[in-house]
Amino acid sequence: MTIITIGISILIREAALLIWDEKVRSFSLFHRQRSLLSISLFGAHISPQVLWVLGASALIMVLLTLFSNIRSTGRSMRACAANPVAAGPLRHPGEKPGDAGFHAFRR
Repeated sequence: MTIITIGISILIREAALLIWDEKVRSFSLFHRQRSLLSISLFGAHISPQVLWVLGASALIMVLLTLFSNIRSTGRSMRACAANPVAAGPLRHPGEKPGDAGFHAFRR
């Protein structure tokens, strides 16, 4: 099975090279200031786009943490992941018994 997976991976990669060519494609810069092409941080040069990605990822992590700790939906999802049987009373009114488990990706 592993050999088949590696072979399909190589086939897809080669097909993509034939379709889209080998030249490098890049996105335009998020910012328009030419003076910020790289930021020097402790002797390392970092692209501002890397900082944008890290900041957006940190924001999403904080929002998901707040969701799972504050909202009742998040708490019920965590309870279903830990113990689906005991989490039955935590479901929302009008919600079927399996819905919270579905939201917690445990069906």
